[in-house]
Amino acid sequence: AVTPVGRGVVAPDFELPRIDGVLGSVSLQALRGKVVLLDFWARWCPPCLAMMPTLHDLYRARRSPDIEFLSISAEGSMADQEEIRDFVRQHPAPYPQLLDDREVGGLYRVVSLPHLVIIGRDGVIRRVMVGQRHKAELEAELQRALDN
Repeated sequence: AVTPVGRGVVAPDFELPRIDGVLGSVSLQALRGKVVLLDFWARWCPPCLAMMPTLHDLYRARRSPDIEFLSISAEGSMADQEEIRDFVRQHPAPYPQLLDDREVGGLYRVVSLPHLVIIGRDGVIRRVMVGQRHKAELEAELQRALDN
């Protein structure tokens, strides 16, 4: 299938290594009970880079024990991982930054970037958004997920 995994579907579980200087990995299952925003991005994607400050600001404004954002580099194992790590060091996020070998992107049917997925506390996908988005739209979608 070439369409994104859609609303109402249980989010595929995954565990990805951190590339932000913090040891370990992050598992989606461990975040059950929180609203989670997945941000699939790449260094070569101008809309992805333009979204980063918006997502960072939104995370800082909405930071709570009920919300988590995950930044997922979607460049895959073919990219130079040290170059991705250097980029992440130069462009830190206030939330975990993870490295996908394209397996998780495949589970979520990521075919275009940026690709954002909002997952409810119950692990069900609430919204999938492809392309650059405004802060107000993202904030409203996060609030809807929190209210459900």
